[in-house]
Amino acid sequence: MFKFSRLKFLKSLDILQEDNPILKKHYPVMHKEILERVLAFQKKTLKNSIDMVDCTIGTGAHSQILLEHVKNLKILGLDIDERMIKNLPQNITAKQDNFINFYKHRTLSDTKYFDIIFADLGYNINQVYDESYGLSYKKNSLLDMRYSQSIQYTAADLLNNRSQQELREIFYNYGNIHKANQLAKIIIDNRQKEKFERANQMIDILNELSMGDQIMKTFQALRIAVNQEINNLNLFLEKVQSQQIVDKQLILIITFHSLEAESVQKFIMKFKKQFSMKTIKPSEDEIKENPRSRSALLFEIINKSI
Repeated sequence: MFKFSRLKFLKSLDILQEDNPILKKHYPVMHKEILERVLAFQKKTLKNSIDMVDCTIGTGAHSQILLEHVKNLKILGLDIDERMIKNLPQNITAKQDNFINFYKHRTLSDTKYFDIIFADLGYNINQVYDESYGLSYKKNSLLDMRYSQSIQYTAADLLNNRSQQELREIFYNYGNIHKANQLAKIIIDNRQKEKFERANQMIDILNELSMGDQIMKTFQALRIAVNQEINNLNLFLEKVQSQQIVDKQLILIITFHSLEAESVQKFIMKFKKQFSMKTIKPSEDEIKENPRSRSALLFEIINKSI
């Protein structure tokens, strides 16, 4: 059974290190490993054509590589971020939607079930460098952090309206902040004088509490809460469970921290009689080329009958 490690979780926190110029380029994490598994799946199943849903297509990097190398592959892309969808290459068919709704869409062949379900749970580096997202904690950006403007509340809304208990749980559960209650209390006190709007207000509080080394963890906790990342992942997995899973179906999920990995592992345990699972880590060469990949885990979930 997968054991949740808070130490591993802390090491995997990967909000942008803006002083590292290599991270300013978006790399499709473990794209070689993804391609290998799709090709192997096609070979084993002897399918003439494959229908795939890329549930978090982003800029389409993974899908582009697959379309170039896999024959008779059809991909429907989904993404909650309307800004990403608008900038996709013309050869990719995509719709704006939350990845938890993948089951509501038909394949490009107009069949009900997808042969491959793929979800890359990481954010796109372009979202960090676009100040309108408010994801960067090293700039005096607005405390937004929404991946999509369709999301109901911003990070500022959380800070200005949530109770001390709710804020404490956000900081502790999603960031392992040991002074979570103290931080939540001072936020409540400060917002009576001035509403939270910009990142520097949170940074000032953290420095005041001698928590300057926990800025990254605190902002990531807010981002996870705003976008309901763990809740959405669990809903996504529940929808996968509720589907009448067909034979010869492949599920590929890339996680980036232990909370995500734990959710996927629990899902697998429910289907251990039907599915097998492999976890793949990025190669040393990939980590050198793209340091953000160091915390990634690729879950390959396949039907045991294949």
